[in-house]
Amino acid sequence: MRSVYPFATFSNVPTFVWKRRLIHLFKSFVWVVFFVVVQVSVGQAQKFYSLEQALEAQAKKSTRIYTLELRNDGLIDLSPRIGELKKLGSLIIKCKNLKTLPESLGDLRYLRSLKIESDSLITIPNSIEKLKYLEWLMLKVDGLRGLPQGIGNLRRLERLEITANNLLVFPKSIGNLQSLKKLEVKANRLITLPKSIGNLQRLDTLRLEVNSLVTLPRNIGKLQRLYKLVLQANKLPKLPKSIGRLQGLKRLTLELNGLKTLTKSIGKLQNLQMLQLIGGQYTKLPVSIGKMKRLENLYILNVPLTTLPESIGDLKGLKVLWVLKSKLNTLPKAIGDLESLEGLKIRYKQSLDPSDFIGVNPRPLHRNGLRVLPRTIVRLKNLQFLDLAYNQLTALPEDIEKLQSLEHLNLSHNQLTSFPDNLVKLKKLMYLYANYNQLKSLPEAFGEFKGLGYLQLRYNKIKKLPKSMYKFRLANLYIMHNRLSKEELKAIKKWMQGGTDY
Repeated sequence: MRSVYPFATFSNVPTFVWKRRLIHLFKSFVWVVFFVVVQVSVGQAQKFYSLEQALEAQAKKSTRIYTLELRNDGLIDLSPRIGELKKLGSLIIKCKNLKTLPESLGDLRYLRSLKIESDSLITIPNSIEKLKYLEWLMLKVDGLRGLPQGIGNLRRLERLEITANNLLVFPKSIGNLQSLKKLEVKANRLITLPKSIGNLQRLDTLRLEVNSLVTLPRNIGKLQRLYKLVLQANKLPKLPKSIGRLQGLKRLTLELNGLKTLTKSIGKLQNLQMLQLIGGQYTKLPVSIGKMKRLENLYILNVPLTTLPESIGDLKGLKVLWVLKSKLNTLPKAIGDLESLEGLKIRYKQSLDPSDFIGVNPRPLHRNGLRVLPRTIVRLKNLQFLDLAYNQLTALPEDIEKLQSLEHLNLSHNQLTSFPDNLVKLKKLMYLYANYNQLKSLPEAFGEFKGLGYLQLRYNKIKKLPKSMYKFRLANLYIMHNRLSKEELKAIKKWMQGGTDY
């Protein structure tokens, strides 16, 4: 975890900072007395009559308090004497029923980290603007609806976290935080953002998940250093075209159920490495998506896509492609042009059903999903993971043996009646899952599958295993709920030596 004291050496830091670092190095061996963390909880409060007395006791011992952590659900009002701790570097307040903070909080002139958690606090004192050295501010205050305008004076603030509050608006002065690198405003009630947010030229992370945003300011495109943007669970019907100007962006998460279209300008994100598209009402991706030359991971979940653009084949650097719970019936031929692809998962359903692993009654097959694979799929020379569960496939490509890098193949919940004979030529294949299909038999050459370790064939129509299979030993075999005779089951049990589930 990154330190709240982001200094490279000891030479340019206050004494209390390097002493704290030394403690981290030696605390396992000696008891260091020059560093004190004061914790005031319900149990420890018995030693003092009040928080003020606890602070007085520390003062009498001539002990400097560098970190103060208050945990007391009985504390309602924080004493103004908190301001007497002039050298305090870190203050953590976790008091459920705390209702007010004193203005003297602003007297902690050397404070670098301030974290406040309360269910009863409504406002933050205006004096917070005096904390000139503050670098990290975290607020988890259930009743908080606004921030003091003076927050813009915290010129050294690098990290601002406002989580699980009731924040309705941001003050315009937020744009004055010229040192701000990380802004996380999660689980609030924001509807809009101030235009001044475009002035945060050092911002590299912007997390706005679980709000009520209906629009984004156009000048969000000015955040040239932004490399991570999360817009999960908002009410945005569209994205501004200026989002394509975020040339520093490397990670983008769009979980927006109300999103009706995906702007073409998204293709201008030349440095994007990971794109997550979750929820939405759009049925196709813009052709421009093929221009994301550095895209390595593309995850699409619960988006009613009916097709993928042929331009997807231009993503030469793509390593992982997941399309889950969509309405795809076919894949473009250009899928075979993804020369770097290592993992491909195309499912109608979102995740594995527990019935893939344990014996339960089979469920009806879904009537959506892929019915045929393009022959070009066998050109994916680097493909290691292929998951095509929960589709409507009736056959595999005859030249499937060309997928020589394949290690994991999941075909469960399809309508396969047989495997091609050359499936056994996949020398690196270790995991083969084909539960809930219509398989009647396995190829006679199945015994050539020397590298196969895990085989799942539950809920099929298999009557007998080929004798060649008994030439090698599987680590795990799941084959119940087929049409195997008792004699066949006994032979399988003897073969597996009772060391696994059947």
